[in-house]
Amino acid sequence: LMVHPNNETTRLPPGYRLDLIDDPGVIVLRREDGTAVARFTHYADPEEIRQAAEEDRQGPPHQSP
Repeated sequence: LMVHPNNETTRLPPGYRLDLIDDPGVIVLRREDGTAVARFTHYADPEEIRQAAEEDRQGPPHQSP
């Protein structure tokens, strides 16, 4: 399965995008401001990419006092 920028199958949360330009063979998940969140190979499961975006959107886990 090839993943393409803005591919509907990834169902990324708003403000996230895929960047295939930096390195052929590598997909970079980026925030709206362009910061890299995670890197994946072209063979990555789109659900795995979506999950990484969701986790990033939720922020770091909350520490209990």
